[in-house]
Amino acid sequence: MFVAFPIDKSPLIWNGTELHLGDFAFHARDERMHQRIDGRTSWGLMSLPATQLSSYRNSLNGRKLAIPSFGRTLRPQRVVSARLLRLHAEACRLVETNDGSAGHPSIRDGLRQELCHALVDCLSADDNKQNPRKAERHADIMARFEAALAVHADCQPSLAEFCAAIGVAERTLRACCAEFLGLSPTKYILLRRLNMVRSALRRADPATARVAEIARSFQFSELGRFAVTYRRTFGEMPSITLRRASVE
Repeated sequence: MFVAFPIDKSPLIWNGTELHLGDFAFHARDERMHQRIDGRTSWGLMSLPATQLSSYRNSLNGRKLAIPSFGRTLRPQRVVSARLLRLHAEACRLVETNDGSAGHPSIRDGLRQELCHALVDCLSADDNKQNPRKAERHADIMARFEAALAVHADCQPSLAEFCAAIGVAERTLRACCAEFLGLSPTKYILLRRLNMVRSALRRADPATARVAEIARSFQFSELGRFAVTYRRTFGEMPSITLRRASVE
C-alpha cells in the first residue's frame, strides 16, 4: 500500500480533491487516478507491505487496517500529520546527507518503527466531508474516458462519440473533466495529442524524421495551426524539439 502527500504549501490535486499540507491520499490496489498540480510543488510517498499493514489496528476503533477498495482522502489532526511529515523529512535528510548514519541498524530500525506508528495514526483518520460513492463513480467515468482515448488513439472521434462509447452524458463528462483535470474534455484531448507528438519528436531521428509526418500520425492535418498551438503550449516550434532530439 502507499500514501501520497504534499510536503510544501502548494496543493496536490488528486482525483479532483485538493490535498494541502497535512492531507494524505490513501491509494487502493490497481487504482487508476488523475493527479495534477497548478504550479511548482513537491510531494512525498510512503509505502508499506500489505501484510505488515494488516498487523496494525486502527487506533480509534481497534479494527485491523486494510488497503481500501477505493482511494481515500485522509485529513488527520494537525499534530498527527505534523509528526509523520517531520519523520518523513528526517528520513529524507538522512539519505540525502549520505553520512553513513542512515545505514546504522539502530537508527534505521528506530526511524522505521516511528514512521510506521505515525502512518497508522494518519490512516486511522478520514475525510468526513467526502462522498465516497460520488468520488468512486466519477473516478470510474474518468477511467472509462482514458480507456476510450487509448482505443481511439489512431482516429479522432467527436465528443458525442466518446460519450456514447463510455455511456455518459456530455454534461457529466464535462463536469468530471473539470473536477479531475481542470480542463474541458476537448482541451484535454488536444493537450494529450500534443504531448504524444512531443514525445514522438524527442524520440525521432532528426536526420530522417519530418515534423509534418509525425503531426499527421496524431491527426493534426492543419500543420500551420498545429505549429502555432504547439509553440503556445511548449514554448518552442516542433522543429526545434526535433532538432534537440539529437543532443538530448
